[in-house]
Amino acid sequence: AKELDGRGVTANYFNPGMVDTDMQSDIRSVDTSESMLDYTYWHESYEQQRLADPATVSRLVYWLCGPWSRGQTGQNFNADDAAWLAQVDKDLK
Repeated sequence: AKELDGRGVTANYFNPGMVDTDMQSDIRSVDTSESMLDYTYWHESYEQQRLADPATVSRLVYWLCGPWSRGQTGQNFNADDAAWLAQVDKDLK
């Protein structure tokens, strides 16, 4: 971001976290009873509702690509940041 400063280009980092995709569902359906594989983490993440909704993630990306993020550079945007989620909801109404 510093290298691009003053050139009209922004550079940010987006961390969507673990997203509830078809791949996640496939992982949770694997029978590991006779294997050394341990998918406990993925099962627990799902059960504890720690997976991000794909629709929410897409709204966040849309916000980042749109005029609302103008002036933001060198920032780390996390999909679980409640303040940012509220700002995105406000801006996209």
